[in-house]
Amino acid sequence: MGLDEANPNPNPNPNPEPKQGDPAFGELLKYLVTRLLPPARYVRAGSVAAAEQRHTGLALPLYTHFTSPIRRYADQVVHRMLGASLGWPGYALEPQGGTQGTQGGHGLLHDHARLDALAHSLNERKMAAKKAELDSLGLYTLSYFREQARH
Repeated sequence: MGLDEANPNPNPNPNPEPKQGDPAFGELLKYLVTRLLPPARYVRAGSVAAAEQRHTGLALPLYTHFTSPIRRYADQVVHRMLGASLGWPGYALEPQGGTQGTQGGHGLLHDHARLDALAHSLNERKMAAKKAELDSLGLYTLSYFREQARH
């Protein structure tokens, strides 16, 4: 690295660390904080200790979140459970083609073992999707750097 006479104090790092107030600083801080938090997981209310039901980031004792039911199966389940618990028509939680049973179509809503198994399956699938995302990012990063090394 040579000395530039026009700039007597060259910065050897062309990308300085982000400072507070810089948008990149906020992104870096958000990334670092979220890496330290335990990953969110699906649970049935009452299946874990109260301390495990807390939303860490929002500091709330109980929390539920769902988006459009088109997006994820977990969101569909929450919508169905909410509708069934409110007694809305068409929100029965029985398996397709099954009978409504003795609980007025609320079978899944009250079947703790099935809900726990469903939450476990959803958590496994979410972890597998996250792993696939990270593996894909690693693959494309490696591909990028291999291509850069050729030039």
